[in-house]
Amino acid sequence: MLLEKLKSVKVGMSQLNKLAFSNISARVQLCVQKLEGVQDKLFQGSVTQEVLIEEKNLRSELDRLVFAYKNKMKISILEDEQGNSISEPVEVERVVIEFYKDLFKPRVLRMGSKRNISNHSSIDVYP
Repeated sequence: MLLEKLKSVKVGMSQLNKLAFSNISARVQLCVQKLEGVQDKLFQGSVTQEVLIEEKNLRSELDRLVFAYKNKMKISILEDEQGNSISEPVEVERVVIEFYKDLFKPRVLRMGSKRNISNHSSIDVYP
């Protein structure tokens, strides 16, 4: 049961990592090169609506990539079982630690026990 849960979390985290954080350095470098090319066009007097929009889009993409790079592997917001957002760093840390303590706590079931061992809190990670 626990192994299945860990495997499912691993799959989701791997997909998130690939989408959000894969090869960020190369993506930043490529975006900077494109932005420099567009800015060269502007400097040479090729000021068109299309070039201005392209520059704006590249700046936004670069900001997003730099933000992703700086925040790589950082959980900043969690959602508890009641749907409340937790964003204070100390509280986020406490919730994560408690989640994993509970997840890996040895479970002892006695005959006739109604305790559900798969009833753990869930943690939703938001970028």
